[in-house]
Amino acid sequence: MKGFAQALLLTSLFDCFALAGNGAEEDRTRSFIRALDISAYERNGTDYTNPKFSPLRLGKPFRAIDQNLDYDFSRLAETEKRLKGVDRRAVLKHIFEHLCRGAASNTDKHVRILKFVHKAGMHGYIAPMYPDKQMVVDPLVLLELSEMRCGQVNRVALDLFGAAGYPGKVVQAGAHQFAEVFYDRKWHYLDGDLFGNGQTVFAADHTIPSVADLSRTPFAIDAVAAYWEPDYKNEFVPYALDYPSYYYFSKKAYSSPALFYVKEATPQQERDSRYYGWNYSRTVPDPDRRLDGGLTKKTCAGAPFIEKVQAEKKLDGTVVARISWTPSQDGDGDLLGYRLFVASTSRRWCYNSGGLHKSIAHLKSHGPNGVWKPAMYERRFSLPPSDVDLLTTKESSITLRLKPLKARDKYFLTIMPYDAHGEKVGRSIYSMSEEIAIPR
Repeated sequence: MKGFAQALLLTSLFDCFALAGNGAEEDRTRSFIRALDISAYERNGTDYTNPKFSPLRLGKPFRAIDQNLDYDFSRLAETEKRLKGVDRRAVLKHIFEHLCRGAASNTDKHVRILKFVHKAGMHGYIAPMYPDKQMVVDPLVLLELSEMRCGQVNRVALDLFGAAGYPGKVVQAGAHQFAEVFYDRKWHYLDGDLFGNGQTVFAADHTIPSVADLSRTPFAIDAVAAYWEPDYKNEFVPYALDYPSYYYFSKKAYSSPALFYVKEATPQQERDSRYYGWNYSRTVPDPDRRLDGGLTKKTCAGAPFIEKVQAEKKLDGTVVARISWTPSQDGDGDLLGYRLFVASTSRRWCYNSGGLHKSIAHLKSHGPNGVWKPAMYERRFSLPPSDVDLLTTKESSITLRLKPLKARDKYFLTIMPYDAHGEKVGRSIYSMSEEIAIPR
């Protein structure tokens, strides 16, 4: 992403929107705002498995798709054409005011905008690029397309804040970009890409820290559930994922000194540029950000694959269930064990495929053909219910004794690993197994 950002910031070529007179532009903008359904941006941005977001729509074999440079250029061109003459800043201000109506504080506004871009900005396999290999950063075009990478979604967040008068800057990290926004006489970090559902780090006074402050407690970012967004297949993810602290604050992850990118475009330059003024940006060093030369990569254990379920009903109606799973993959060897959530209600989200041995696929709680739906989004950022029991084990198998159920009731089970690093920093949500309905 850094290469794309640098290419974008250094480029001197840009297209001008062919705007009509001010009156015609105002009419188009008013019409656009009247018809705008802001919640549709959130639904589209969480509709991960919709075929219209699959990279296969490009008509190429998957292996032939360049994840960084290929895109649906016809869809991009049509979107730009449809938005020609619409005042971006006016629309962004409308969205900001709609989302922040009734907010009690600037911190509350911050979280609301963060949650919006988390939902609206799908981190797809491909992301909007121009045929000339420049990154699309027009905020309204990106919201209409729904697909965004880190440097794009965080610019959308900054442009939303900017339309409401809040200064901001892009933060260049190790193979990652996030953002920082200024209010209440302080800077506050914002990352609309690696996390979800408005989740962020809070300081002891319930404010959101600056990048510099966060760099002094780098592992605080690891308490937030990162990479918790499905891909276009919503497949089960057994492999271990990196904790984000390495990319945020490890000197080893950085290929340059700590930097910010600050947009300096005038309103007219924003209007006239297909980059919404981001090609008028200044690179600013960040000496206050502490990079740790000894900070090494930590990994979060992968989701457990459930291999076998044997259930036996006793004469008194008690169900004895013997369950085994493949040990979680764990790159740094600090896996501590597993938490088993046993509940009388479902956690209300599922994977589209994987997670269960084919012999027990029928036990998938949403049925063997259960698929992702945008309405499942917020549940993915919550612990499963455990009103029946919450167990821990270091083994990769367990025997459960479950009380008799009424005829239509079921027991639901989710298995979640946990590791030493996550527990030390206060993490609560780790990668989870598929949810099963235990046979009665």
